[in-house]
Amino acid sequence: MSGRRLVLLAMGAGLLLGSAVQAYADTTLNQGLISSAIFRKMRSVQNMIRGGQYSDSQNQLSYLQGVTTSSYEAAVVRELYADYYIARGDYANALNALQPVMQQSILPPNEQHDAELTYGKLLVGNGQYQQGLDAMRSWMQGAQNPSPDALVTLAQAYAQTGQCRQAIPYVKRAIEAA
Repeated sequence: MSGRRLVLLAMGAGLLLGSAVQAYADTTLNQGLISSAIFRKMRSVQNMIRGGQYSDSQNQLSYLQGVTTSSYEAAVVRELYADYYIARGDYANALNALQPVMQQSILPPNEQHDAELTYGKLLVGNGQYQQGLDAMRSWMQGAQNPSPDALVTLAQAYAQTGQCRQAIPYVKRAIEAA
């Protein structure tokens, strides 16, 4: 099978798996680094987003933005904003919300790594393939067992930048892992 066909097959498999580049709303809330009242409010907002209560969650996010007391809390609010936009299918605004979090590197390493994956997927999903490829390659360096959708996103970024041969190993791994 040619490399191009394999990449197309993987992209099709990615669509069957739920979308190769779809980021998902799943911010990690580290209770030890957030005041208890703000933590409870963040957890509530997270549940509202997951439940499709977008108007309420947006109001609560605006409130949270004004009461955060640390740079970590502010970064988590920005991640929650990204989750909100992702849930609404507004990937451009999700990317804008997440960008400062990525630049500041305030999050603990495991949370930063999770945010890098979402950021890479958003870049690829927004057609910023070279930046997405760079972000996904950086993320892969710390990934123990990357999910099939992450592998397909990386393969798609390679393919969209004209590097189909580099995409093939990731497509094969995604198919084997699915």
